[in-house]
Amino acid sequence: MINDDNKTEIIDKYLEGSLDLATRQEVEQKMQEDEAFREEVSLQQRIIQAVRKQERAALKQELSDIFEQENDKVRVLSKRNIYYAVAASILLVVAAGIFLWINTANSTVDGVLAVQLVEGARGELPANIPDQVPTLIFKNEAQYNFHYQFGDTLKLYGNFSLEQLQLAYEPNHNNYRLLVDDESYPIQKNKAITPLLP
Repeated sequence: MINDDNKTEIIDKYLEGSLDLATRQEVEQKMQEDEAFREEVSLQQRIIQAVRKQERAALKQELSDIFEQENDKVRVLSKRNIYYAVAASILLVVAAGIFLWINTANSTVDGVLAVQLVEGARGELPANIPDQVPTLIFKNEAQYNFHYQFGDTLKLYGNFSLEQLQLAYEPNHNNYRLLVDDESYPIQKNKAITPLLP
């Protein structure tokens, strides 16, 4: 049961994709029913993204500073110092690789897809259709591959990347089309996890 004492922890686990099915469904139901809760989830998602960007930028700057300091020091190195320098460089590269792997190996990718009118449609999006849809991609879901779930958030299950996706709205049919690498898939708002079929 979600309450004020545990909701921050539950939202964190939801955004990490580490909740059990029942709790995940409870969170999604509460997001649909409670606008304030939905806004808290969205805010926490943006905070996590900002922290990740900040950590990557800080590591990049630290590595840049180290290399800049080393380039400023012109000296003759003995063989022993060369070995230490090579070992330290290898350690830095391995540490940076592990850091990046940990940050990119998460099972979820989150972002926003802009909603456009389907090709050939005229006018603007209806007022009840949002111009952006929060999107979560679950890459490591064993039981689902190339599936979706669409409520206030579009959840995609499979090996997707935000760069290969587009979301279009068809006003004549009052439905959406998901474009994956220029292949078009009709999708409908529903609570069930559904396979993507052309």
